[in-house]
Amino acid sequence: MNFFYNGLSDIDETNREFLKEQLARYEQLQQTLQSFLVQKQQIEVEIVEIDKALSELNKANEKSKVYKSAGTVMISSNKEDVEKDLDKIMVRFDRVENKLDSLIERINK
Repeated sequence: MNFFYNGLSDIDETNREFLKEQLARYEQLQQTLQSFLVQKQQIEVEIVEIDKALSELNKANEKSKVYKSAGTVMISSNKEDVEKDLDKIMVRFDRVENKLDSLIERINK
C-alpha cells in the first residue's frame, strides 16, 4: 500500500485519508465477497447431495427400508417422511442460495 500512497504526495491530507478509507472499504467488501462465495459453494454441494438422496429415494419402493441421520445415529423412517424432510431442506437451501446470489450481485456493482 505504501507505494500507492507515496505516489500521492501532491494530494492534500483530507483526500489522502478519504482514499485510505475507500481502499479499506474496498478490501472489506472483497473479504465479504469471498466469504459469500465460499458459503454459496457449500450450499451448492449440499444441494447436490440432497438431489442424489432424492434420486435414490425415487428408485426405492414404498416398502424399502429407509434410514435418516439424527445427529450421530441413524434411525429408521418411512420413505415419504424422508422425502418431505429433504424437500424442506432443499427449499431452505434454495432460499439461502438466492439470498447469497443477491448479496454477491450487490457487492459486485
